[in-house]
Amino acid sequence: MKKSLSTRFTQAFLALAFLVIGLSLLFNIMLTGRMVLDGLRRSLTGYSKALAHTISQDPTRETISELAAKHWVGIIYTSENGIIAVNGYGEDQPVENLLRERASKEFIHLEQDGNQIVFVWYLLVFIPTHKPFIIGLLILLGGILFAAHLYLKGQLQPLLWLKKGVDQVAVGNFKVRAPIIRQDEIGQVAQAFNEMAQRIETMMADRERLLADVSHELRSPIARMKVALELIPEHPRKQTISKDLKEMETLISVLLEREKIRGRMERRESVPIELNTLVNGVLDLFADQKARLQFKPTQGSLLISGDGTLLEILIKNLVDNALKFSSEDRAPVQISMELKDGKISLLVRDDGIGVPKADQERIFEPFVKVNPARGHRVGYGLGLNLCMRIVEAHGGQISMTSNGERGACVEVLLDQA
Repeated sequence: MKKSLSTRFTQAFLALAFLVIGLSLLFNIMLTGRMVLDGLRRSLTGYSKALAHTISQDPTRETISELAAKHWVGIIYTSENGIIAVNGYGEDQPVENLLRERASKEFIHLEQDGNQIVFVWYLLVFIPTHKPFIIGLLILLGGILFAAHLYLKGQLQPLLWLKKGVDQVAVGNFKVRAPIIRQDEIGQVAQAFNEMAQRIETMMADRERLLADVSHELRSPIARMKVALELIPEHPRKQTISKDLKEMETLISVLLEREKIRGRMERRESVPIELNTLVNGVLDLFADQKARLQFKPTQGSLLISGDGTLLEILIKNLVDNALKFSSEDRAPVQISMELKDGKISLLVRDDGIGVPKADQERIFEPFVKVNPARGHRVGYGLGLNLCMRIVEAHGGQISMTSNGERGACVEVLLDQA
C-alpha cells in the first residue's frame, strides 16, 4: 500500500498522542487505586478488630476456621497454648506460608492477656503497590519511544542516502545512485535524482566523446595549415600564426591523451605497486629540474594495488603542476609519503604563487584555470582533473590546501595493498 510521507508522520504522532493519553489514564487509575487501597485498609482495620473480638470470646480452632472461611481471610492466633494458623478456606497452613502472603502488618491485634491475632486479607494481595507499577510504566514508555525512534530513523534513512548521493555528484561522481525502497514523496525524489544523475552522466560522456572526436578531426586541417604556412614568405605575422598552431596542436594532443587515459581507466589493471620505487622512477623524468625537487622516501615499503601506468601519470602531473607554478628562486617542490589513518598519504608541496581560496573547491574541475592576473596563464586546466579521475578510479581521495598567497599542497589518499 502506497503511503505518503505526511501519512506516515501523522500515524507516528497519533501513536505518540494515544500513548500520552493512555499513560495519563494509567497514572490516574494508579492514584485512584491508591486512594481506594488506603480506604480499604482503614475499613479492614476496624473489621479486623471486630473479628478479633469474636475470636477472643471463643478462641477454638473450629471458630477460627469458620471465620477464616466465611470472610476469606487467613488467621494466625498465638497464645500460651500454641499457634493456630488457617488459610482463607479454613484449612490449617504453616505460619511461614501465611506470613509470606501477608499484605500488611497493620492487621496485627494484641489482646490484654498477651495473645496475638494476625489477619491476612487476600484481597490486598491482588492490589499491586505503586512502585512496581511506575517501573513497569517507565519501561513501557522507554520501549515505545525506542520503537518510535527506530521507525522515524527508518523513514528518514532514504534522505541520508539522497544526501550522500548529492555530495558525490557535487564532487563529480555521476555514477552514484540513491536506493529506492518505497514510492512516497521521498522515493519519488530519489527516483528523480537517479534520473538526473543518469542524464548528467550521459551528457558528460557525450561531451568527452565530442571533444575526442573534434580533436581527432582537427589534426588533419592543422597539419595542412602547417604545411601551407611553410610555403608562405616570411612575414611578421608568420611567427604568431605558427605559435598559435603549435598551441592548438598541443591542446589537441592533450585532449586525445586524456581520452586515451579515460579508456585505460575503464579497463585498468590492478597489481601490487611499491610507491617509493614508482615515485623515484617518475622523478627521473625530470632530470633537468632535479635541483628543484626534494623527495623524502619512507623507511619501509608502501604497497598499493593499482594500475602502474595511471599512477605514474598521476604523480607526473602533480609534480609537473607544482613546478609549473613555482619559480626557480623559491623552495624546492617536496614530495613525501606517510601512513595516515591506515591509508597512504602522498603529498606534493610547492612554494609557488598559491591558489585563491575561492578557486580551491573547483580546481579539480576540467578546463578550470584560476585568476590569470596572478600568473596562472599556463596549461589548459585538465591536469588536476585527470589526477582526480585517476585517484577516484583507485578508490582514493585528492584535495588541495593553500593559504591563497603562497604555496600549495596536494594530498592523495590511497588504500594499502
